[in-house]
Amino acid sequence: MAGNAATILKNILSKSSPKPTPSKTLTKTISGHLKSD
Repeated sequence: MAGNAATILKNILSKSSPKPTPSKTLTKTISGHLKSD
């Protein structure tokens, strides 16, 4: 599950590349959720 989520995340971040700041925030937020699991 985590692996799939990471792959989807990378795809989303790639599409959101013009907006690096929100992408970084998303990464930190989701990373926190993955660590919680």
